[in-house]
Amino acid sequence: MKSNSVSDQTILNLLVVDSSLSDIDAIAKTLRGTGYVLEQPLHADKDTTVADFIKFKPLDLIIVRLTPGLPQLATVHKRVESEEKDIPIIAALDEPGQANPVELLRAGADNLFLLREPEHLVMVVNKELAQLRVRQQVRSYEIRLKETESRSRALMDSAQDAIAYIHEGAHIYANPAYLELFGYQSEEELEGITLMNMVVRKDQNSLKGYLRDTMKGKRLDPIPLTGLSSGGQQMPLTIRCIPTHINEEPCLQIVIKSAAEQVDPKLQQDFEQRRRELEEEFAEAQRHDALTGLYHRNYFIEHLNTLRKKNPKLDGAVVYLLLNDYRKINEDQGLEAMDQFFRELGPLIGKLTATVKGAVAARFSDAAFALFYPKAAEAEEFSNHLVRQVGEHTTHAANRLVSSSASAGICPIRSDYQSALQIISHADRACDDARKRGPGQVAVYSPRISGKNPEEESTIELVREALARERLKLNYQAIANFQDGSEQRYKIYLQIRDGGGQKVSVTSVVPVAERAGLMGQLDRWSISSALEALTTRYQESGKAASLFVRISDNSVTDREFPGWLAKQLRDTGLPADTLVMEVAEDLAERRFKEVKALRQNLKKLGSGFALTHFGGKSHSERILKAMVPDYAKLDISLIEKLARAKDEESREAMSTITDLTQELKVRVIAADMSNPNQMTNIWQFGVTLMQGDMVHEPSDKMDFDFAEFSG
Repeated sequence: MKSNSVSDQTILNLLVVDSSLSDIDAIAKTLRGTGYVLEQPLHADKDTTVADFIKFKPLDLIIVRLTPGLPQLATVHKRVESEEKDIPIIAALDEPGQANPVELLRAGADNLFLLREPEHLVMVVNKELAQLRVRQQVRSYEIRLKETESRSRALMDSAQDAIAYIHEGAHIYANPAYLELFGYQSEEELEGITLMNMVVRKDQNSLKGYLRDTMKGKRLDPIPLTGLSSGGQQMPLTIRCIPTHINEEPCLQIVIKSAAEQVDPKLQQDFEQRRRELEEEFAEAQRHDALTGLYHRNYFIEHLNTLRKKNPKLDGAVVYLLLNDYRKINEDQGLEAMDQFFRELGPLIGKLTATVKGAVAARFSDAAFALFYPKAAEAEEFSNHLVRQVGEHTTHAANRLVSSSASAGICPIRSDYQSALQIISHADRACDDARKRGPGQVAVYSPRISGKNPEEESTIELVREALARERLKLNYQAIANFQDGSEQRYKIYLQIRDGGGQKVSVTSVVPVAERAGLMGQLDRWSISSALEALTTRYQESGKAASLFVRISDNSVTDREFPGWLAKQLRDTGLPADTLVMEVAEDLAERRFKEVKALRQNLKKLGSGFALTHFGGKSHSERILKAMVPDYAKLDISLIEKLARAKDEESREAMSTITDLTQELKVRVIAADMSNPNQMTNIWQFGVTLMQGDMVHEPSDKMDFDFAEFSG
């Protein structure tokens, strides 16, 4: 199916409010097939997530599916209105009679379509985006018009020529040179004085005829007249009239030169030079944001496209900088404080950018800045410095300090990127990732699922098929205690099989599944299946055990996860401490705020929490003190280094970790044990909990003899 109304390579930033990934993918594929460029659409099924996307993402369109349990259309509309954004909202209907179109429009829908009619979707999207572009252009023209009028007024105020605007004979504007020429102190003194009153009586008929001919559109040369000053003094003048409009009302622009200006060639030459300078200043001013002094968004996009056109192999990166506290400052301290903050922040960003030849900075939106950095390899270092400088900047406004943390995303420029807007969009996505990690963070864009990578598409389909057809299985590996055989703990491992029954490498699946938002479903399947197996085991043998389940980024950032986990435990009737949620130390650092919140929720619930792949990093102690987990599973590299070390450095590092864990009452587990030498070395530091193939190879049954191992 083709559409002639969509221009080639139209970038679309889309949010779909739906929980069905297959339907979201179908929408994306339909739109890609008609010329739109979009990666995996943003999708949400919770109101908080929708609000977050609307607040921070540059959305072009929102599609809301009318399904119970999803955020309601009216709620989404209110979110858009509260952020004062112009984002078309389209309602997606499963059936023709599902809802009254009038009620949908009242609730805030701009349009609607049937999910089973792809052509209907395309027509509606084309129409709403076309209308959006028109509204954006109108707003842009209005802003430019106001800026042009303001700059024109400034140019006329500073002009050496005497300039005035006349409507029906009365003055509606007179510049300082005009007032000075005729001996008036202010424009108010000209009220009630017509242009005719300002020339001698014998020239008034000539002036009337000249004005009449000018209004008829005749192009006339300036005419010489004798003027009258406020004090009655006569002076030779040359008057030129130009028909124009002010506020849609026809009027005449009057330009007057005195006799002295006409006979002095040097003065005329200086005037022409100044006029050219003012025109150049005016043209340059049109490229800049009036508040920050940085370039406008449109100029930045045009400049970046020009650079890429001149050099298809352009080295460099786009940095997208976001002020995280913009809304809060605006709400708490007002627009004036925010404007003052931007007036000072613009020169700061400009100064930092000016230190690098070829770098360009622009104010991209209310709270965002876009920068071109000419050396991609150095962009991350520059961005970290930029984020720190912005975060440390403070402004005094209304007797209060104004400051804001910042986040930045980087997109290295590649020749296969189709436009400047696509590059900026990628940088914005990276910035969003950085913002979620916490204030002052920087992230580099890595391509996500776009529907154009057959291998990743295949992996996603495999995971979905595995979930739908129960091609998943759990294996259990014992975590044994040398000193106490009564404690029974198992680490669970997920096993995935393809359609032919062959095992699939979970390590290769996880990154793709996380980017596609599928790891959360795999985490939940693993937990619910483990609890079911544990319930059966307890009913059959009366034996209890603790299960260690590693969860992904998807679950860590899912605000509904703790509530879901609590319900699972209630339904099974098992004690909450039956489960221990594992989070990798790297993830805890990257998602510090979210992991800390998860830790608190698990503590309230009574479930355990473990940091895995722990130790050996500069921030390890800080994270341990902040999280205070129930368990810390040592990274195998730390243990191997200890076994190979010929000096005391590694022993001191391990001693520091174990001393701190004892102080915080954190149990230490030596994971991935594969040989006796590793176990001997770690035993010396009081570590008694062991996990690995040396202790027990993973099995599909929880049948390890803990008592025999401890004996």
